[in-house]
Amino acid sequence: MIVALLGIFAVFFTIASSVPVHAAQTIPYKVNFQGRLTDATGNIKADGLYNMRVRLYSAATGGSAVWTESRETTNRVQVTNGLFSIQLGDVTTLSPSLFTTYPLYLEIELPTPASANCSAAACGVFTEGAMTPRSPLGSSPYAFNADTVDGIDGASLARNDTSNTFTVGSTNTFNGKTQANDTISVVNGKAIGFNVTQSGANLQLQAAASGGYIMNDATGMSISAVASGGAGSNVVSPPTLKLVANNVLVQAAIDSGATYGDNLISNPGFEFGCAGWLLCEGITSTAAPASGASHLRFTQASTTTIYDVLSRTIAVQPGDQLYVSTKLKTSAATTGEGGYYVRFMDSTGAAVSFDNGDWSNPGTSYATKANIHTAPAGAVYASIGLTVRGTGTTTGTWDFDDVYVKQVTQSSPALYKNTLNSMYAFMIQNTAGSPLLVADTSNFEVRVGDGDVNPDATPTLLVLDHKSTSGDPTGYNGAMYYNAVSKKFRCYEDSTWKDCVSTMLDPRQGYNYQTDFTNGSFTSGGAIDPTINAQGAGSGTTLTQTTNDGGIHPGIFNLSISATTSIAGYLGSSGMTTLTTGDWSYLTAIRLASLSATGGIYTFRAGFVNSITTAGTEGGITNGCYLRYTHSVVSGQWQGVCRKDSVDTTCTVPLTVTTDWTTLNVTVANNGAVATFTVNDTNQCSVSTGIPTGVTAMGAMIQKASGGTTVRAVGIDYVDVRGRLSR
Repeated sequence: MIVALLGIFAVFFTIASSVPVHAAQTIPYKVNFQGRLTDATGNIKADGLYNMRVRLYSAATGGSAVWTESRETTNRVQVTNGLFSIQLGDVTTLSPSLFTTYPLYLEIELPTPASANCSAAACGVFTEGAMTPRSPLGSSPYAFNADTVDGIDGASLARNDTSNTFTVGSTNTFNGKTQANDTISVVNGKAIGFNVTQSGANLQLQAAASGGYIMNDATGMSISAVASGGAGSNVVSPPTLKLVANNVLVQAAIDSGATYGDNLISNPGFEFGCAGWLLCEGITSTAAPASGASHLRFTQASTTTIYDVLSRTIAVQPGDQLYVSTKLKTSAATTGEGGYYVRFMDSTGAAVSFDNGDWSNPGTSYATKANIHTAPAGAVYASIGLTVRGTGTTTGTWDFDDVYVKQVTQSSPALYKNTLNSMYAFMIQNTAGSPLLVADTSNFEVRVGDGDVNPDATPTLLVLDHKSTSGDPTGYNGAMYYNAVSKKFRCYEDSTWKDCVSTMLDPRQGYNYQTDFTNGSFTSGGAIDPTINAQGAGSGTTLTQTTNDGGIHPGIFNLSISATTSIAGYLGSSGMTTLTTGDWSYLTAIRLASLSATGGIYTFRAGFVNSITTAGTEGGITNGCYLRYTHSVVSGQWQGVCRKDSVDTTCTVPLTVTTDWTTLNVTVANNGAVATFTVNDTNQCSVSTGIPTGVTAMGAMIQKASGGTTVRAVGIDYVDVRGRLSR
């Protein structure tokens, strides 16, 4: 059997209201289809209900159906006089998305046989196949897409005739330039986000076809006063760059550039009139500023006029320190007093205290009034008051400018780092503009003054800290200070303190003697050189000189004693006359062969003496200042001794005596005011009484005063004696 069909398609529309609504379903999702059913010879098929299958394909032949509707049993198709009419979508819903693809083809299939007598789905078997060719759909069914745009429901589209609401989950991407010709409003609690690569500008506010006013990029935030982006550059009146909080100016650009970033005063030079100040409206002036283009000027109405201008409040805590300064001048020295004060307030604004700055008359040229003020207990706010006190005999004008307030104490360390290296990356100048301290980051230099870059007749002095007591502090390699007691610069080198400047004196100023025992010519008691000699008192004394000890001591003089009776060996010189004129120093290095012990008790002395003999107590010494080691000293420590008229004044050096090489230094300084005894450069003690007025010798002595046959010896590396004489 051959079936002939005639298909007629139509789309049914509903009538919408005149005001469009969001995209609910506005049309029926059905397609009207009519046909004429005949057999192969053209005869009309009998009236009745027929099984029928309808399919849509995206290809004219082959492929898989994109939609299928089966009309069987209760959904069979009524045929009358050969004609039938159905709505595709009555049984299987049609989706608008089907009609976003073009072309589409309609295919109809009837069972075999195509009979109106079959009322069950299974009574007809679809074996004959679909009728061919498939019929292409025309434009009418594509009206389904009028309810969508490329398959997107109208509710998801933005409109320009009403307000649009974008759901939270949506992400909208705009490629290219996006322009808004009206106000962009953001609801409370939300923000506009900009997310681009760091090489570009995340936020930019600019004039048409010109540079930026506000720009945020990888380098940070830039706020410019002019479209060229010259932040901090000179501006003209009226000002074009301000930062304002609570309608009070807190920062602004001024004629000479941006204000200091650490200045707590927002309008320090009155470049913006009275912004940030109270009770000064209308009295700013451009007549004679200290800097910039404006300042504050007040003209006294009478000689008793009192005038105050207060700054905005500054938050403080008790203990905070504020550095405050201002420049001011007056027309005459008789106009009274003027300056500033700091008003500290509690949380209610009530005054806690007033700290007055210098109120003396500044004179007719700008003078700086400055001081540091500490916030008292209960202080929460501070305000700076510029004041004129009517205490003079004439009236006049007062000019204030360049008010500066900085918090001196802060919780974090200060850091200065420039983005570019420079010869003048950091500089401190005096009021004349001369450099006092310069950090040169280009050449890794810190210069006092300007170093040798720009020499001048008035150099800047570097003054090191002074130590007011004898002895050295804890040191670090490279450290340096001035000892006011010894009157010497001290430098810490190779992990020990040393005199920074050689103490060799001009012969016109004092006395110098040095020997290192390197000539090797001494073989018995007598003179070593024209200044110093060695002697032994009693049998068993051995005096020898060796050229070196195989180490860092190139010449050594040895004193050795072994007899059981009183015996001594000494090395010294005569000719000394005074210790109380100028400064004297005796320096030597020694090594004891063994320590004093029972059976071999001995005493070693080195320093300034009036005699070195074996007669009497203390080896015959009646006057002198020297270091002493003896068996009787507590814990075997070195002892400093000043002996005057056979009476000892002593101190103990906190260092136990050893048999290692040891440096001994005895100094008598400040015209005999203090004697200092130093062992190994850092351990010392001092006395300031009992210092004799004069001595006759200098040297070292090892002495036995009791029995015992144990050899006692000392090696002496060098002797250095210097005296700076007072005139």
